[in-house]
Amino acid sequence: MAAGTRPAAEAQEASEGLSLAQVAAVRAALAEGFPLADVLAVEGLKPRAFAHADLAWKQRLVAEPELLATYRQELAHAEDWLERSIDPLAEDATAWASFLAAFEAHAAPFELLKQKDLGMNDVARLRRRWARRAEEDATVGELLLKLRAEPEELRPFRVGPRVLRPSRVAEARGPAMAPTREPTAAIRPEPGLGLAEYAALCAELAALPEQRERVLRRHGLSDEAALARLHGRWREALERDAARAKDFERLEAHHARRLEMLLARARAMTDAERSTAPLAASSVPYAPPSGGVIAPGALQGTGPLPHVPRGAVVPFVPAQGELTTVRAEPKPPRATDSLTGTAPLPDIPQRAALPFPRSSAPAAWRPSPQPPAELGETSLSLEIPRELLRHTASGQAAMPEATSRSSNVSPPPSPPIKTTRDVPAPLSEPLETILPLAQYAALCAELALFPEAAEAVFQRHGLGSSEMRSAIDTAWKERLRDHPTEYATWQDMYRRYHAHFVKRGAPAG
Repeated sequence: MAAGTRPAAEAQEASEGLSLAQVAAVRAALAEGFPLADVLAVEGLKPRAFAHADLAWKQRLVAEPELLATYRQELAHAEDWLERSIDPLAEDATAWASFLAAFEAHAAPFELLKQKDLGMNDVARLRRRWARRAEEDATVGELLLKLRAEPEELRPFRVGPRVLRPSRVAEARGPAMAPTREPTAAIRPEPGLGLAEYAALCAELAALPEQRERVLRRHGLSDEAALARLHGRWREALERDAARAKDFERLEAHHARRLEMLLARARAMTDAERSTAPLAASSVPYAPPSGGVIAPGALQGTGPLPHVPRGAVVPFVPAQGELTTVRAEPKPPRATDSLTGTAPLPDIPQRAALPFPRSSAPAAWRPSPQPPAELGETSLSLEIPRELLRHTASGQAAMPEATSRSSNVSPPPSPPIKTTRDVPAPLSEPLETILPLAQYAALCAELALFPEAAEAVFQRHGLGSSEMRSAIDTAWKERLRDHPTEYATWQDMYRRYHAHFVKRGAPAG
């Protein structure tokens, strides 16, 4: 909050010795393509001091978002300070309108800027320039609107060179240090080859000397002459920018480690293939039998195998090399036991075990009895008879069958008996809203244990009418039948409520 109340002049106070305006000036010059060393020399700054100040200002801009507007304003001033001549776009409204139309309609607008030797900083300067003119003179704004509506064809224009000059803040600080080298024009690397790709190229050339031509083609270089020109331009750029040179060293080392790992993996795979090749070559080849195919005999029945074939089951081609065989010593026979207990039957039946003789009259098939399910389908109508549902609303006594149930009935209820009753009316609200699953389990447990208090139980759960009870019962029954997971949850709840009500006893009243 305190930072938001400070005046603009105080907000731009120096961090690590540099003001926000001077940091913006350095950033604007770097965006023009000038080397960092030349920019710092013109501004009279030391590289280490600028690095600390740049980091401090980045942290302040993150912590104090209200400074971002001030930074953008200072950056725009610094970009305008480095303005270069672009004729006639800077003075002719017709040329400017035609350029904007071509730029916005181009499929690749940045390619258009690259062809014209322009950057987005040039476009931003021209936009601000014409915006100021439109604010000062309304007729200029009307003219631009008319020209934008009917633009002419883009005509050729001339772009002046970029010139590095000290910023206003640097001039206020005093005379600047002269750059160590004479040229101050922006250095442009080889088109389509940035610092990271150039580092990868150098690492690949060092790691793969036998694939030099392939590496050059992959990076878009036609021959050794193009590579030499690229090396010369990047060598000059790295000598002028110490920070970029360190970045190049780190990137080249990273790509070298990556290539070393890939080459080691390829060598390991090659060694593995070579080690498995002799095993594959020494495998015994399979030779098909020379005789014709013999049809098997008729399968008339089953019986024990009278003997074991002594011949070769599958003929093999003689293997190359020497075969070493080891004779296995037979195991000594086991001592015979006295026949005083059980023993395996030595006699093997010689008759066919299958097919079985067909009986004179087929016996009627009877399904094997199935054990009753542990937990049957639950329903209010299963534990509590239908007569109870129909008569509890009128205050009649519960059925003797229901009242005769003891409190030790083992949960959960028995499987349902399908009846031919009418289909209940659909529910007006969601089932979970009227009677949740837990409440439905508690209701079933109470009715199973205390059928004599059925009417009070129904009223306590909000089921006053027999139609509502039947509808809720049918809805939950169908839902639990279709959702086994939810039915298992209901079973667990039913057991818990049943045990609870058995321990508590019949409710009062």
